[in-house]
Amino acid sequence: MRVRLPIAAVMCIAFISAMAWARPEMADDASQSGAVRVKFAGGATELATLQEGVRYFSNRRWTLQNLPPEILGLTFTRRVGGNPANAEIAVSGAATVYLLVDSADGPNHGEDVNQRLAGSGWVKLPDDASYTARGTKVCPISIYKMEATSAERIKVEGASWAGFVVAASNLALGSEQAGAAPDRGSADSTPVPEAAPVDLTAAGPTTQISKLQTSIETLYVVEQPSGGMLGSASRLILTASPGVAKKGDVVPLSFATRVGPEMKLVLDEVARAINVHYRLAGVEKIELSFEDKYSAKDGGSIGAAIGTLMLSMIEGYDIDPNLAITGDVSADSKVLRIGGVAAKLRGAADSGCTIAAVPQDNAEQVRDALVYEGPSLLTNVQVIGMSDLDDAAAICRVDREAKLAGAIRLFGEIQKSMLDSSDYLYTPEALAKLHEVLSLAPNHLSARFLILASQHKLPRLTAAASEYYTFVAVREYLSTPATGKTSAQATDYSSEIAREKLKKLRPMADLAVVPFIDAWSDYIQAFEEWRHGVVTATYVNDKNQEVLNEETKLNTNRDLAEKMLREGI
Repeated sequence: MRVRLPIAAVMCIAFISAMAWARPEMADDASQSGAVRVKFAGGATELATLQEGVRYFSNRRWTLQNLPPEILGLTFTRRVGGNPANAEIAVSGAATVYLLVDSADGPNHGEDVNQRLAGSGWVKLPDDASYTARGTKVCPISIYKMEATSAERIKVEGASWAGFVVAASNLALGSEQAGAAPDRGSADSTPVPEAAPVDLTAAGPTTQISKLQTSIETLYVVEQPSGGMLGSASRLILTASPGVAKKGDVVPLSFATRVGPEMKLVLDEVARAINVHYRLAGVEKIELSFEDKYSAKDGGSIGAAIGTLMLSMIEGYDIDPNLAITGDVSADSKVLRIGGVAAKLRGAADSGCTIAAVPQDNAEQVRDALVYEGPSLLTNVQVIGMSDLDDAAAICRVDREAKLAGAIRLFGEIQKSMLDSSDYLYTPEALAKLHEVLSLAPNHLSARFLILASQHKLPRLTAAASEYYTFVAVREYLSTPATGKTSAQATDYSSEIAREKLKKLRPMADLAVVPFIDAWSDYIQAFEEWRHGVVTATYVNDKNQEVLNEETKLNTNRDLAEKMLREGI
């Protein structure tokens, strides 16, 4: 979850999985004439409206720009990176479909996909759009158009960095319906079957809720102008109003305060996940509210908190008030990865929470946080991974299963011993206890990674984390032009801070990113020497070019780029 404050947006390499299926109204649209249904080969997908500045994917800082009027207002699909890009587009009747892909003239390897599209019936629009990555890098996007005259299935295979973005006026994300129509070019004109709407009443027996109100601490981040992230916790409260739902068996689940579109999307996903198993009775409405109700909020990472609250209300278990949770959720109850892990763990500890439940898919980012910030981050709060909403409920409830409760108690003993002695972590006794914790709770991430730390076996940071921390260190220099003129923020003090951060980062950074870090260190030193009249502007420009050269190497290394997409921070 993010809290939106009136501060400058910053670069944030956060690749987080998100919602997997369309909202109910989108599913209804897919049954209409001219509907377009898209199914990707893999990876979480979303729907949004094409407009200037809209995010390519809700968990990324990529934004779409320079969109031609022809496609503004259309619905488009968004697919999380690091997954197969192949897609099937099923058209139920006459419809116009657009594809957005990396331009052949851009830096992200769009040559092959543009060549294939140009030879397969797609017509390229004359003007390119673009997307902005990492806050500064502008990448051109080519736009292709196809007008279908009857029901058919269109396959698109192989893509560049951004993958395929599909847009149409009546678009939905598909399941098995995608592919029900014949392939393009086939003589068969069998129409695409209509998609069944999401059943918000569920097929199971009627369920009476056990609690009218329950609450949980959720973790969020506030982005700083410096590029760093501050984490904190805020209590989320779920309240049910007794009565009869106005629309039959459908019980409205909504936010009592204004929230952003990502929170609304994940709320729909949680509703699907819950309603597969339960049909609620005796409730007029269910509302979510924040203890901190005056700050604007958005972000899919609130999904696990909502799902856990719903299960608490239905099943009647109490939630540990000393626990905080973060995680996105899909319609099939999976807890998906989020961003800003290190900041959220700091926020959990600063808010007095003793346990943090995070997505199991974020295990690598938890390890990165330990590598960069040291053992205290994972000993100030117990970090436990969860894969689905059942895991979340098991971790968050007060009456935990005996093994998990035992693991938490034992890790508490380790925490106390570490407070008494900073060297305790490296003793045989600590190692033995950590192994015991992990045997009782295999998803106890604090224990798993502190075992590595106790044996001095922690790896280097991932490439994604290495690049992220580099940009945080040099934030005040990103706006410095190559002519050598300083930005308003750059000072002798900021130079010292930046170089200290880079010096700290270098020994732990991914080896592929080390030359980039060194180039930045050399540039900042040269820039400060120029400010004091020691070197010429030409020398500074040369050092600036070395930074750009190293960044280009990172961006054009496809294997590294794909690795970074998978890693996130």
